[in-house]
Amino acid sequence: MKSSHIPKRWRVYGFLSLAVAFIFFILACGESAIPTPTPMPTPTATLSSTAIPTATPNSPNRLCQPVTPLFSVVEVISDQDHPCWEWVYKLQGRVTRSGQQSASVWSLRTEAGTALVVSALHTLGEGYLGPGGSLIEERLRDPAEQLGATRIFLVKDKDGSVDRLASVLFILYNPEVPPEQSGNFLRDILPRHDFFVGVIDSQKVVMEPFPGEPAPLRHEPPVILDPSDLTTVAPTFADVNPGDAVVLMGYPQEDHLAGTLAASIGRVLSDPEAGDTIKELAALGDEEGGIAYDPEAEMIIEGHSVVGMSGGGVYDRAGKQVGILVRASNEYDGKQYVRAVRMTFVVARLLSAYEALSDTERAAVSPYLELTP
Repeated sequence: MKSSHIPKRWRVYGFLSLAVAFIFFILACGESAIPTPTPMPTPTATLSSTAIPTATPNSPNRLCQPVTPLFSVVEVISDQDHPCWEWVYKLQGRVTRSGQQSASVWSLRTEAGTALVVSALHTLGEGYLGPGGSLIEERLRDPAEQLGATRIFLVKDKDGSVDRLASVLFILYNPEVPPEQSGNFLRDILPRHDFFVGVIDSQKVVMEPFPGEPAPLRHEPPVILDPSDLTTVAPTFADVNPGDAVVLMGYPQEDHLAGTLAASIGRVLSDPEAGDTIKELAALGDEEGGIAYDPEAEMIIEGHSVVGMSGGGVYDRAGKQVGILVRASNEYDGKQYVRAVRMTFVVARLLSAYEALSDTERAAVSPYLELTP
């Protein structure tokens, strides 16, 4: 989840040992050709603690269990017999590329018809909302008065292909960021400050050979791949409980899944578990061990994510968005811990900012906020 603007380098270790084990498996089955060892366990709509083994090397590690390594979303969607197909299928199109990282389409339930997009604030880069090292004030503003940026690339087809034309991002809301967290390429930003809410409309902008100029914000809906209409039916977000299984989804920048939509199954830790995990990471010298757990703003998930997945979505079994990926630990003995901003916290901050506006300001932003069920 890290580029030059990411607060923590995410690494995935252990591929060598997996490769060796996989080769021996193929040799034992008498296969003459050895495919690239890509561990791709997969999620399901009926998750259980019992692993479902694979019988073919083309669909390695058919697992539906509480925690899995990263897997290719496209490979699961292409196999309707896969035990995890239903859960993954309903989420396709929800996570987008945002520059070289990730974002997610939260809701199309707005009066203006525009879509709400959420991502990690650090994906915007230092200086996007104000000078590094300065106080970035909380702001809920009329996105129609903002300059749009050509940085969102939607999934355009069920084969997972990403549109070469850019959707235009208009910032709607950002939380306050203290001066000590707004510099250093935003590497020091804490989860409770590390998110934003944006708006996209119907316009598409050519990016090659030179980027085109975005037009002002239009009250027209973008075309979103959402086979289960999860962005149009309330509720579009949800809370989680300790032990819940969730899907973590985004676009890695590295390893065998680089540039493709990837996901893993994770397990939400309880508050005591999260606190103990932070202590364990501190003892290991991991950077995440120096950041206190903030239960109001974040969840900690035992799961897997890598560089580039920052800003991607976390979803429950019903496909509701429950979080935004922001940080992760290194991997230790096959385990990794991922931090995600809670969607309930995002919505609470939006509501608080809205209530602080004048009547005139409320009238300006209301068309872009999610409609009340």
